[in-house]
Amino acid sequence: MPRPHPALAEPIPGSDPSLTGAWDQIITPTEDKARLLNHSLLALTLRTGEQAHTSLPVHGLMVLTGPPGTGKTTLARGLASQLHRQLDDRLGPVTFVEVNPHALEILCRTLRSTQRP
Repeated sequence: MPRPHPALAEPIPGSDPSLTGAWDQIITPTEDKARLLNHSLLALTLRTGEQAHTSLPVHGLMVLTGPPGTGKTTLARGLASQLHRQLDDRLGPVTFVEVNPHALEILCRTLRSTQRP
């Protein structure tokens, strides 16, 4: 199996036991969690089918920011688990992929510099 790019952590299936308890660890009003989950479900279900990824504009992306220890990763892991539970039978498995923003920035700079004449 090829190793992911350094900007990406090893993908984790949405069914992985390490993700299942994360949703319950998120301490925020229930209606906020429901709104986040519904937004994500809508974004993913609108983009089904082979053409959807090329013909639809990108909507529904989320960028989680904040100081270390505020729950960004826990939120993302819990959301991946919930999405997998709700979408696995309709759209197939969900995979959690963590992006290292610093490595991604370096990758983007490298790609831009190699594309210049």
